Amino acid sequence: MTVLLAAPGAATAIAQDASVTLLGPRRPAVVFKRELSQAWQAYGRSSLEKAEPLFRRVAEASAPPAGELCEALFGLGWCHAYRRPLPDMAGAIKLFTRITREFPDDTLTPWALIELGNLRIKKGQPKQEAGRKFYRQVLDKYSGSPAVHEAALRLANALLYELSGPEMQEGAALLEGHLKNHPDNPLAVIMHFRLDYYYGDIRLDYEACLPHAIKVAELKLSDPFRWSRQYWHVAEILRLRLGRPAEAARWYRRIVDECPTSMQAMAAGEHLSAIEKSLPAAVKGGQ
Repeated sequence: MTVLLAAPGAATAIAQDASVTLLGPRRPAVVFKRELSQAWQAYGRSSLEKAEPLFRRVAEASAPPAGELCEALFGLGWCHAYRRPLPDMAGAIKLFTRITREFPDDTLTPWALIELGNLRIKKGQPKQEAGRKFYRQVLDKYSGSPAVHEAALRLANALLYELSGPEMQEGAALLEGHLKNHPDNPLAVIMHFRLDYYYGDIRLDYEACLPHAIKVAELKLSDPFRWSRQYWHVAEILRLRLGRPAEAARWYRRIVDECPTSMQAMAAGEHLSAIEKSLPAAVKGGQ
């Protein structure tokens, strides 16, 4: 899901027979259990042409249970938003808007707000408050929902895309505050990754960058090929930017030991050897 919700395969998390984690618990369907289960299974296989009529059958039924209607509308919204080759953005917006108006207390409502923001945001372009306002609503009104983590990340991303001082500072402060309150949230590594880039590449503030770079290295991005690159990144900050080669040695060592076939391994070994030769014996013993 995005990280969380953008990928069609993530929809299986909401299926009646699936373990619900990120989207929160759902009341088991009773009247349309078969239709909704089959719809999510089809959606999870990217068979939107099969999922959509099943969701529509529930949405257009006579007086369906509120929770099942809300779920069907959400599924239809995804079908419209991710239909290929021609998504129906207007139709998706209409469906997600209906959820927010008719079911303000449903656990799916904050996720619908996130989708409304996603459908309006144009990545990499400034002046995106029309989309950002929906992420702000999630943070303001649904603080108990797991959707707040994605809302915080997406809002921060949209602010960082502005490439202007005040907005970027707001985005960084938002991530810093969210990580302080939710250090173990499922998107923490990506939040630290954004702050690593902001402080290191934009602000050139390597002291501020370092703790986030280390967090990314420790938590590890999902792509194993990035691990050695992140270890190298941390080591180079310590050695070149902050003049702390003894601390850098630990990270070069991790490359050599954990990622011996990576592109950084040979250079890491050379730096590690040079640092160890230059260090007093007492310092080496503390490594």
